[in-house]
Amino acid sequence: MDILCIHCGEPWEVSMLHDTGYSSFNMARLAFFKLGCGAMMEGDTEDHEACSHVPCRDDLDTIRTLTELSGHDIDGLAADFADFGLT
Repeated sequence: MDILCIHCGEPWEVSMLHDTGYSSFNMARLAFFKLGCGAMMEGDTEDHEACSHVPCRDDLDTIRTLTELSGHDIDGLAADFADFGLT
């Protein structure tokens, strides 16, 4: 299932959060909620910054609202994105 960057709308497979430089899936999950795609960049995780990509979607307000309402439940968020036809 996909999650979407709150800054640009780029889809990312939830399982990708296991393959980051963060010390745990939980740390990667929290970073993604804050930084979006920026959390997925290579290199030292302390140097990661928020995504600065040009938005690739027109529905970022919906993506941000669903993300905010998710309570950091990454699986629930992915399901919500699918239910709303965003992925």
